[in-house]
Amino acid sequence: MYKYLLLFPFLIFTSCFQNNSETKDPPKKADPKPTKSDGRFLQFIENEVVTTESEKKYISNISKHQKVKLVSCDATAIHYKDEIEGTAVELKISIKPFDKTKHKLQYKVFNGKQSKDCELVDGVRPRGGFYGCPTTEFDVIEFSINGHPLDLGKHFDHYYNLKMCENYLENFSPSPMLTYSGDGLFNLYLIGGKGIDKFFTKVIIDGSRIVKSYYLDYNQLRDNGGFDKDFNGF
Repeated sequence: MYKYLLLFPFLIFTSCFQNNSETKDPPKKADPKPTKSDGRFLQFIENEVVTTESEKKYISNISKHQKVKLVSCDATAIHYKDEIEGTAVELKISIKPFDKTKHKLQYKVFNGKQSKDCELVDGVRPRGGFYGCPTTEFDVIEFSINGHPLDLGKHFDHYYNLKMCENYLENFSPSPMLTYSGDGLFNLYLIGGKGIDKFFTKVIIDGSRIVKSYYLDYNQLRDNGGFDKDFNGF
């Protein structure tokens, strides 16, 4: 009997401790790091890129686009051809090694010494080709709607180091990517550059012309979730 009397207070203490443990709030988890999914990328687009009401119709969800049929794709060329809503569309893009002898180059100067970086190519800052100068450039870019060619070449005169047929970003594979977003609008997405000269471009084309284009540089992409695996663009 004496043994059980000694054990009784211990059982009460143990029971109280367990009850207190069960009622204690669980430790709070750290807030997740913000990603593009929290809307910061679209907020950036609306505040700093698509700044007018008339342009907001060009903001679209890539997951709702219809991809144009891919015919072929390799490290130097890509070919799309399809018929969507009665509209025949075809795109061919190829790249070639950058030929320095056919361009006027101006090199960046650091501390009085000429570097290997091309500050200007043909008098213009090279998009995607500043660091170490371009290594590839456009060879052919042909786009047609219902058999009528649209001249896109001049628009990309100063773009270099295009990501060709790469699974660079999950939702933009292969790159370059051509989609249809409705209302007769086709969207051409280009990704290129190297190091901190990477870029992302969206070109919107209707039945006769480029109606709008957007260019995002490395800093804009980095600061707004543009390198996230599930980046959706706009």
